[in-house]
Amino acid sequence: MKNKYLLFLLPVVLGCLPTMGQRPLISDLFKSAPSHFFPYLSNNEKLDMLDFAALNMTTEVTNELDGKSSILMLTDSYLKMKLSRASLVEMRLLPVGEKCDSMLLCVVTTLGDSVPQESKVEFFNCSWHPLSIDVGYTPLSQHSMVAHLSSDDTHLTCRSVSLLPRDSDETTEVEEEKVLKWTGEDYK
Repeated sequence: MKNKYLLFLLPVVLGCLPTMGQRPLISDLFKSAPSHFFPYLSNNEKLDMLDFAALNMTTEVTNELDGKSSILMLTDSYLKMKLSRASLVEMRLLPVGEKCDSMLLCVVTTLGDSVPQESKVEFFNCSWHPLSIDVGYTPLSQHSMVAHLSSDDTHLTCRSVSLLPRDSDETTEVEEEKVLKWTGEDYK
């Protein structure tokens, strides 16, 4: 009985060996994203975009709303794509912990094709389960924040613009920009 069990288990274990200890690729996470994260794109459109990017071709596809979507930049750990005319998505794999032996995913979604734009920063594990991680930035006021992930490293740049009263009838536009560094647990 034990021998039959071992013979059954051996192919399963051997099948897992090539992937054990390997870090995920951003392209794999993009492919496995639940449909509500990229509602404009079918699985075939995502696969087409990744195939075009791998061949250094134009990655533009016609999305489900008859608009255009394209990958603007793709590396092993970073993806930047134009989902629609007014929607930009950036994804970055971030190392976790002191030994950096596991990864999580930061997704920045920016809406708006001109000023004002607004970004949402979210974190997920590699199975797309949401994580509660503080971004470490509070805008000057309740106005919107625009965020961008670095394509070269794990930095996150946050920018906010606020109108502050200057004199009785005048206001001054104040812009603040802060570059946050990934600590292995959160942005500071």
